[in-house]
Amino acid sequence: MPKQKITALQIVVLVLSVYVLVAMTADILLDLRPEISELLFFIDNIVCGVFILEFLTLLYKAPDKLDYIKKGGWLDLISSIPTVGYFRFARVAKIIRLTRVLKAFNTIRSLASHLYTNKIEATFTSLGVVTIMTMIISSITILYTEDVPHGNIKNAEDALWWTVTTVTTVGYGDLYPVTRMGRIISVLLMLSGITMFSSITALIASYFVKEMK
Repeated sequence: MPKQKITALQIVVLVLSVYVLVAMTADILLDLRPEISELLFFIDNIVCGVFILEFLTLLYKAPDKLDYIKKGGWLDLISSIPTVGYFRFARVAKIIRLTRVLKAFNTIRSLASHLYTNKIEATFTSLGVVTIMTMIISSITILYTEDVPHGNIKNAEDALWWTVTTVTTVGYGDLYPVTRMGRIISVLLMLSGITMFSSITALIASYFVKEMK
């Protein structure tokens, strides 16, 4: 039986599914501050958008769309519902979603083989995953460290905006850390952003050079 092709979107969904499981566990077991819960809510809705994109992609590619819905597509759709009002309880399906994504890879060996034989795609995907996870972790940690009276990063929107402007090295200066730990996080995030985007630029350049030969 031929091995199923592993796409970049599937790898991203796998990583985000792990994040969803960790975030759900933290939200249930830990007494999170309101602004942290709000940030997790924002990120969760973004993740749902990625899951919906995967569902629509699989539905579009399915030869028999009704058969796809019957054999698990309905679960893909349910697990993509955002945490809004009473839909919040549908997020439990994310745990099942994680299991389904893990099964799609069959074994770790098949994933490693895919990454080895598709180096350009693997590099792009790895950089994308690292960027996403770095931004998520930075947004959460900056809210914790900047919980001081004179801090200006106060809520989820502030944290996400600061993270995006910092990792892209734009740095508008409207939001900035005032604590020592916050500044350390800022420096690490800027260095990560420079490294990641430089690597992406170099990878794109090498790809076009290779195509022109």
